[in-house]
Amino acid sequence: LCLAIAEATDDEFFGLSARPMRHGSFALLCQAVLHAGTLEKALRRALQFLRVVLDDPHGELVVADGQAQIILANADAPYPAFA
Repeated sequence: LCLAIAEATDDEFFGLSARPMRHGSFALLCQAVLHAGTLEKALRRALQFLRVVLDDPHGELVVADGQAQIILANADAPYPAFA
């Protein structure tokens, strides 16, 4: 169902951003993180990729005391109810 929705709308981010994440973006994201070496590098690459592809939301990886958090921020509008 998710694949059908993404294909029908040409939005692999399912309307959760001001502009769509075009078909093929997720595959490129996967290629970008595939050989990152560490989980931290993979997450940073993914967040950087999404920052280029999407206007909002944008994320920041915060690592402290052996724990990691991804902080999401949306500068322009509130998230849809199901996000």
